[in-house]
Amino acid sequence: MFYTQVLRSAAAAARATSRNHNSQSWAVSEAKRLTPAILGWGGFLAGCLGWPFAIKHFMSAN
Repeated sequence: MFYTQVLRSAAAAARATSRNHNSQSWAVSEAKRLTPAILGWGGFLAGCLGWPFAIKHFMSAN
């Protein structure tokens, strides 16, 4: 009985993934999803680590 339920569940999952298949590959969709997060993280890190250098640069320019 458990084996039958597992087979039904696996078959339903296989049908669901084949119906919802889009034209983009997994790598492209992940890249589109992660790009804003990576850019935001990089900007935050650059701001946290770079502000002393910005102050030094603007103080020496005068």
